[in-house]
Amino acid sequence: GKWGNRLFGNPVAYYLGVISYSIYLWHPILRDIPARAAMILQGKGYAGFDLVFVAIALISPIVVSHFSYHWIEVKGRDFIRHLTDRWTAKVAQKA
Repeated sequence: GKWGNRLFGNPVAYYLGVISYSIYLWHPILRDIPARAAMILQGKGYAGFDLVFVAIALISPIVVSHFSYHWIEVKGRDFIRHLTDRWTAKVAQKA
């Protein structure tokens, strides 16, 4: 319906869907690093940085996933497609 189109039909939601596998792969690592850093700082008496670490934990997977998608997934897919096309052409020549 109308609300579904507004929620899922916008470019931000679409792009998050495109990079969602990268987000899935990166988020555990990029969530745990700020969480552990926050625990260490709290153990040493520093407080009030929770919001900063939450922001880092939410934003960093999206940023890293953007680059991971474009530099690894897209280039890897194109390379595999290139190899497949070459192999298919060789098989077609032999036939």
